[in-house]
Amino acid sequence: MPRFWLNLQTNYDLELAEDENLAKIERDVRPIEVPAQRRKISLLTMLDAGAPAAALDYGVGRIGSLSNASGLERLLRSVNISIYTRYLTHPPVSGT
Repeated sequence: MPRFWLNLQTNYDLELAEDENLAKIERDVRPIEVPAQRRKISLLTMLDAGAPAAALDYGVGRIGSLSNASGLERLLRSVNISIYTRYLTHPPVSGT
């Protein structure tokens, strides 16, 4: 119940501020024009142009997560390469 009264007061304060300042806001504030809008490029074309970058970013992120030993070990265990996982978990001892 207190949230209802708080929201009611907030809405009243916003409406009051809008009534006092609306003319000034409409006169001084201008929306930013996106270059794609100026050139009449559709949203789907913009998304299509950005898709390769998103795929590349995903691939780089996956390589980064696999670059640590635990990520590589998980990958190798998931494809059942037991020789390599045995080597990663118990590396051979060199020397005498």
